[in-house]
Amino acid sequence: MALGQLGGAFFNAGTLNLSAVTVSGNSSHGAAGIYNFFGTVGLTNVTTSGNTTTFDGAGIHNVAGSVTIVTSTISGNPACRVARAPSATRA
Repeated sequence: MALGQLGGAFFNAGTLNLSAVTVSGNSSHGAAGIYNFFGTVGLTNVTTSGNTTTFDGAGIHNVAGSVTIVTSTISGNPACRVARAPSATRA
């Protein structure tokens, strides 16, 4: 799978901080909402829903990076293979 087919809304390989937004209605071959590739993601008051993928990680897919989720909702993101939960630090 080419990197261009990943991250329907966001492809992150650095630092991505989102606050008080909704990531919804995106589609891609992998991680339709947020694809984190060796980066750092911070989500505060973020809703990730209604994102679809033909592979895995429809809402958030994390590859060897870090994801911090604070008071956020991740639900209703169907994936055809496996919808893995992100590795997260509870704040």
